[in-house]
Amino acid sequence: MLSSRSSLITLAVAAALAGPGSATATSVTSTSFNSWKSSLIGSPSAADFNSVSLANYNTANGITLPTIGNSSVGYVVTGPDNGGYQMAGTTYNNTVALAGSSDPGAGLNVAMPGSGVNAFLVSVGSIGGAPLTLTLSDGESFALSSGLFGISISHPISSFLLTTTTGSQAVINDLYSGASALQQDPTSTGGSGSGTPADVAPVAEGATFLMTAAGCLILFGAWRKFGIPAGA
Repeated sequence: MLSSRSSLITLAVAAALAGPGSATATSVTSTSFNSWKSSLIGSPSAADFNSVSLANYNTANGITLPTIGNSSVGYVVTGPDNGGYQMAGTTYNNTVALAGSSDPGAGLNVAMPGSGVNAFLVSVGSIGGAPLTLTLSDGESFALSSGLFGISISHPISSFLLTTTTGSQAVINDLYSGASALQQDPTSTGGSGSGTPADVAPVAEGATFLMTAAGCLILFGAWRKFGIPAGA
């Protein structure tokens, strides 16, 4: 009896320590256009930076960069800055670009077309060569330096945020998206590539296991006290 009760307690504690959890998405990153493109199905689409003027875009609407060849599909870029917005069209490495604020906590946010994309490549930079951080809408983040960053991932990404150190400014001057060749995570709607990824759905909480184990212990106690056969 003591052996059975000890086993139940061990299992319950292990389940409680495990707690809610989720699996990690599969992703492939690259720092060259050709390498990133090799992870795709079909050809990528490019955002049209020629629509950027040397002006300020200090609103929640920011600017929508149309897709070259399909202006009905666009990427919405904003410059979040501690509850406000600050972003400007500029030139960076002799190309048209968008730059965020130099305030602490400021950056550039890019909202992807539709329900998101599972592959994109972006050309990033910073004033003075400061280090950058790119954070995906699923919470995964990457430490970057100026240059190209591409990712192909197993579920849709709806947006990303690019930030840098205080006093510098995050810069974006090129952006592509495409369809990842990676097998997509199953979703809560039963499909793939859309809906809520099943890999982020929480598993049963440890408290549930503890309650179940406690109930079993009570039953064992009753069998022992009143002499009720375990099979009754």
